[in-house]
Amino acid sequence: MSETPKSFGGAMDTRKVDFSAFTNDISPSESPTLGANTSPLLGSPIETLSVTHPVGRGRTNTTLIQATIVQTDAASAYASFDYSANPSREPAVSVHFEPAAYGITETRDYVVSFYLDAFTPIVFDVEQEGAYNPAGLGSRTVNGQQVLSVELNVLPASALSYVYIQQTEGIAWSWYKTVIGPPPLSVIGDRQ
Repeated sequence: MSETPKSFGGAMDTRKVDFSAFTNDISPSESPTLGANTSPLLGSPIETLSVTHPVGRGRTNTTLIQATIVQTDAASAYASFDYSANPSREPAVSVHFEPAAYGITETRDYVVSFYLDAFTPIVFDVEQEGAYNPAGLGSRTVNGQQVLSVELNVLPASALSYVYIQQTEGIAWSWYKTVIGPPPLSVIGDRQ
């Protein structure tokens, strides 16, 4: 059996990532703008994008900017970014979301959650386009395994929205997946 040369990442990464252990950044006290959700499957993700599933329905897709490694055969596939490898361009992950492509016909609230692993503190500029009342934008710091979430509130079904996280400080980090779904049940229940 031949082994991949170390210069290309070495043998397959067999570490399985426990996403339930990631620190979540959404709590009822931090999400005062989240409204009621009318999704038939309340709390179910609408789409999960990753390096092995980068394209969803319609124009829903993922763009990886300046990824230094995209490891699709790992036990938990990921894209790694190393700002020091090319400091002339800031690494980023961008996700486009088209609600109508999923059969959604009305204006709703959504949460876009990026599952990240930052080996040292990483500062991101977080922005979006399409929602009328977004939350979670601006400068955000991630350290360790963390979920970085953006609330897309009052997003029309016909809108093509996007959310991006762009590294502005720090060295290396990994992106595992982005989950698009309705606001968490605990947030909705807390508002009633």
